[in-house]
Amino acid sequence: MRIAANATLLALLLALTSCSTGEILELGENGSNGSTAKGDRGDDGATPFEAALLVLKDLAENGETQLQRDLAEETIARVEAGDVWIGPVSDARGVDLWHMCKDVVPTECGDRPMDDEWAATPEILEAIVADLDGYQWGNRLYFTVAEDTDPRTLASTLVHEVNHVLNRSECHYYKDFDTHEVDQTSAYLEEFRAFYAECWLNQGAKATVDSCREQAAQTMQDLEYGMTPDFETYMPGELNPLEQIAEELVEYRFWVEGSFGYLVPSWFQWPEDFEPCD
Repeated sequence: MRIAANATLLALLLALTSCSTGEILELGENGSNGSTAKGDRGDDGATPFEAALLVLKDLAENGETQLQRDLAEETIARVEAGDVWIGPVSDARGVDLWHMCKDVVPTECGDRPMDDEWAATPEILEAIVADLDGYQWGNRLYFTVAEDTDPRTLASTLVHEVNHVLNRSECHYYKDFDTHEVDQTSAYLEEFRAFYAECWLNQGAKATVDSCREQAAQTMQDLEYGMTPDFETYMPGELNPLEQIAEELVEYRFWVEGSFGYLVPSWFQWPEDFEPCD
């Protein structure tokens, strides 16, 4: 369901001041890797969201590799087309807010609501806002507003979260939507792919299949995701499943089939709708 029209979406992007996420690698020392865009709030009062879009636009035009340019350009395209809705975590309502609740304070949420009017208690909402830097459900992205976000961090996070929308990650993350029991293997793949996309955006010409595979896996370990995937389910007998997954995600010849999802949020791979998963 489209929540915001294009003009409203862009207004939200420019109005939100920042989003706290994990650290990312520097986007480079030269203009060809994103650093020509404004990195801090300037004298003209530009917000980090404005600057984050400038970072992506700079990478789309001047990125060092085709994949880096594609990731930036198509992320901007999906945002500007209104294919994703962006707002603060504190504004979440209904089933989206309930799903946040189940991931933060699962025993306090009650049964899954059947409408969009469910609202958390002030105490639960405070816990959710304090715990979540960002959240994705359907084509809706929520961020927690802070004061000190580097726009390059936000640009990377937008690529990460739009990748989740592209692949309908919420439909694969859980074994049971009512209890939020995580599917360890599928959820690992959803996060690995999104962090992998970040690496190809951030590293530019330095990015390789091996380096980005290792960085994505290490980032998940550092952030203590705690998932224990069993890739035997997907790839019986494969000795190095992450190596195969990482290679297929960046090889164009595998993109039509998309066995492990997609990296670039192009219109051709974009979901036809965002109906509930179950």
